[in-house]
Amino acid sequence: MKSTSEPDDRVTVIQTLIDSRQARNYLEIGVKAGSTFFWIRARKKMAVDPQFIFSMIDRLKWLRWNPYNVFNEYYPVRSDSFFSEESRLLEKRGLYVVFVDGLHTYEQSLRDIENSVRFLRHAGVILVDDCIRPNDLS
Repeated sequence: MKSTSEPDDRVTVIQTLIDSRQARNYLEIGVKAGSTFFWIRARKKMAVDPQFIFSMIDRLKWLRWNPYNVFNEYYPVRSDSFFSEESRLLEKRGLYVVFVDGLHTYEQSLRDIENSVRFLRHAGVILVDDCIRPNDLS
């Protein structure tokens, strides 16, 4: 588990957007160890990653630092599966702030953005960490 001493700039940007828009939920695609996810304060947080690398003990430790983690939802699947399997929930709930930080490929990032847009609420925001365009590989 990453140190809980200080959040990075991504957390600050995401939290500012959540607070300024009074966002009802936050979706993070590509959570891995939770170094961004666990810092975020939002009413409802959804974590998507086919292979989380934190334990139940880590989750409990983060509750001490951020009580917003008590209602987190964890989806240990690929993002494409999440969007197809949870489409009813997402239609009902909508998405307010989405952070795409998954495979870091152009194609997958584009699919994650397109899937997120389908459920994005008015004034919702999608942030993308880094992705590689095919012509940047050479």
